[in-house]
Amino acid sequence: MAFPGILTRAEFGTGLNVKSICVNGDYLIVQECSINQDQEHDVNNYIQGGPAFAVYNLGSKKHTGSITFPLRVDQNGDLEPAAKKLLRHAAKPMTALRIDTHNVLSNFETTVLNPGTDDNKNLSLDACVISKLAINVSDGGDVSVSIDFTGMLDTESVSTFNFPTDYLLGRRLTFSDCNAFRNESSMRTTSSMSVTVENQLVTPVFLMPYYTGKNVGAGVTEQKDQIELIAVQSTKWSGEFTEIIRNGMELNTFIHGGLMHDENLTLDFGSVRTTFYNPVFKVAQSPLTPQVIRRTTQWVGINKPDDSMLDDRLFIFT
Repeated sequence: MAFPGILTRAEFGTGLNVKSICVNGDYLIVQECSINQDQEHDVNNYIQGGPAFAVYNLGSKKHTGSITFPLRVDQNGDLEPAAKKLLRHAAKPMTALRIDTHNVLSNFETTVLNPGTDDNKNLSLDACVISKLAINVSDGGDVSVSIDFTGMLDTESVSTFNFPTDYLLGRRLTFSDCNAFRNESSMRTTSSMSVTVENQLVTPVFLMPYYTGKNVGAGVTEQKDQIELIAVQSTKWSGEFTEIIRNGMELNTFIHGGLMHDENLTLDFGSVRTTFYNPVFKVAQSPLTPQVIRRTTQWVGINKPDDSMLDDRLFIFT
């Protein structure tokens, strides 16, 4: 059947190939996955060049992406291995993270040496760092994870995608699998909650030297413009929860903000437990509405300086 217009020349991607990735070799089906090559291009005008744009600056080449997927457990209640790796890496970003897909294309060499879309390959993002991870759930909904990350090509290796034929999708975790409590309250009227991990990344630009590549003949050199380093400058663990206000239930436990030492604020997303031992609360917000009155509270966790370099400091899998 012929479709009108440009649809006759379109190539549609369907099925599990475009909705799945591999995280350090473990398979994961996602809801959304957007990964694109990112490179700064700038044209400047200088006195020597007159009033017109005369100088072309080509910046470093990196990959930025976002992934969204639900938290799933198998018949034993265990979280998917790929999801565990992503959560652990977000809380401890100084660990190895490799992401393979079917649709990440890049030219490993310098863009100006082979412009356009010539000789792109499906390469593996063998050096990635998560810049932001958020776990969200609300009353009646599923537990959803959204991730933003920056990746680079450390070596020119083809993406290796493992598709297990016996892979079984697990059950999605929902709001009924979650729990929340702290020293000041049992938080039984919580209607939504979220945890956010933010890692501030630095991708410095170096003067890339010419080098003799593995596929380059004797005496011939080439140059690449891939970034050489992804550094983590700072980490931040925070969150938010919303409570329903009603008579007889925590009506007078309004959080006015500030540090609550040893508050041990604990949020359970199914088999994933996260604990903020010393949260700093912002002033809670409780707007007046003719509907059910809800109170929203945000906080930031105060951590030990080396917490983001240790295992199981934020997420614990029960």
